[in-house]
Amino acid sequence: MLPTAYGSIKLEWESLDDGSLNVTIDAKFPVKVLPELSAETLKNTTFSLAKTVTLLDAGSISEDMD
Repeated sequence: MLPTAYGSIKLEWESLDDGSLNVTIDAKFPVKVLPELSAETLKNTTFSLAKTVTLLDAGSISEDMD
């Protein structure tokens, strides 16, 4: 659990024997998540997200945010 001012975020991940990754994210408030994973890892990752969690696409983020 990751505590925040708005409540906690539950984040779990599991690396499987076949090299894939399972990620579960839950929060009681709206959260936007930008995964910083290699393209290969991202391709082999399954996300299970609460309705309050939005998964952002790195290609849609402006480089001006750095």
